[in-house]
Amino acid sequence: MTDARHIAVLACACALFAGAPAAGAESPSAKAPSSKAPAPAPASAAAAGKAVAPGSLLVHVDPKTLEISLSSRAGTVPLELTSEILNALDTSSEGLTPVTTPEGTLFDLQGRFHATWIVVTDAEGKARPFCLTALPPEVAAAAKALREREAHRAR
Repeated sequence: MTDARHIAVLACACALFAGAPAAGAESPSAKAPSSKAPAPAPASAAAAGKAVAPGSLLVHVDPKTLEISLSSRAGTVPLELTSEILNALDTSSEGLTPVTTPEGTLFDLQGRFHATWIVVTDAEGKARPFCLTALPPEVAAAAKALREREAHRAR
């Protein structure tokens, strides 16, 4: 590390759903495997000089307030939200198909509606864990646009 600030992403499922699979731990430079051709990095990643995996979104976290934003500000640290994390934090029912059974109506949530634990390491080296249950509106909109762009490419 060139300075004391770095970010470690420890993504694991919170206890929103019993038996939910845990996401693996990864470093900020880790890239999720993808069978798709690499997509260009989002503009925010290019501006920050950080390459992100296809389908991922680069955000910035304030280690003191734990506020997440698309733009880098003084004191924030970069955080790559992988496609798996973005899917887990997706709270949209769009595209979910109900299945009616004698016991009631069920939905395959397709990995959505899960919270994710994130650990931010501040400038003093102190770990600041927090459970992310939803994305701020501007980040959620960027994630939705990214999902739509990726779905369009897959067609």
